[in-house]
Amino acid sequence: MSYKFEFTLDDSDYLEFNKFHAKTSPSQRRSWLWMRFGVGLVGPGVVWFLASNSENTNSLWVVSAVFIALYLPYVLLFDRIILEPTLKRILKNAKKEGKLSYSQKTVIRFDAEQIHQTSDSGEGTTPYHIIERIGKGKTALYIFIGAMQAIILPYHVFESEAQKQEFIEFIKRQRKTHNDS
Repeated sequence: MSYKFEFTLDDSDYLEFNKFHAKTSPSQRRSWLWMRFGVGLVGPGVVWFLASNSENTNSLWVVSAVFIALYLPYVLLFDRIILEPTLKRILKNAKKEGKLSYSQKTVIRFDAEQIHQTSDSGEGTTPYHIIERIGKGKTALYIFIGAMQAIILPYHVFESEAQKQEFIEFIKRQRKTHNDS
């Protein structure tokens, strides 16, 4: 059994992959967790520590409440405020320097032995045993072949949900078969 897909990726596919990675990578999740919640807990804690000798505890509550009220929108809107603009800036700079990290036009074939890719940046093969994980994003399936590298398969390449599930099972079988041998 084999699968062949032809598709074109655009900037939104690249941005969605990076958002997905940022939200699912263990190291990124720890980093974002600290940025989102650690600072929110440390800020009022520092205020309390610095003002612990003060006799006016009402002002401590007010300052802490103001800090939390200002910090809460940051936590809730983190993706739009920090993550997305940062990724867009990185993409813009990569385009300017001619160093896009994704291939736009791609033909990819998954056969019993390996993955064959042909794109505007060249040709290559990928053995199944290096697949680290499979991720299901909002708009695409991500077959991770490295910590920050994945084959992006937009969902529109699949004829149906059943075909997508069948393909995922095929990849899992190939990965297991090639890891066991």
